[in-house]
Amino acid sequence: MGYILLLVILIFICIFLILRLYYAKRSIKEIEKSFSYILKEDTNNLITISSSDKDIKRLAISLNKNLKDLRKQKLRFENGNQELKNIITNISHDLRTPIVAIKGYAELMEENELLSEQKDI
Repeated sequence: MGYILLLVILIFICIFLILRLYYAKRSIKEIEKSFSYILKEDTNNLITISSSDKDIKRLAISLNKNLKDLRKQKLRFENGNQELKNIITNISHDLRTPIVAIKGYAELMEENELLSEQKDI
């Protein structure tokens, strides 16, 4: 009689562990699918899971934190890229203005007959 009770308990433990493993695998697939979608579509969504397992929830929280950090870095990169474009535009403008002025003076000197001392100035 004791062996039958032990066997029943072992069967229930096995069933419990198999179910737990099944739900853990399902949750991991859910996370994988959600994570792939978020990266592929470049959305601001976060990973949501239906599992109540604390380790799976911790994994989702960690991934969400890393996603937020990745988005911040991407935004910083894009802002830096825009700042660089603005700096290049400003430098280009700053160089172009005196060059155009010098070119104008050179053309003016060519058109007008100037004295040699005026050309030296």
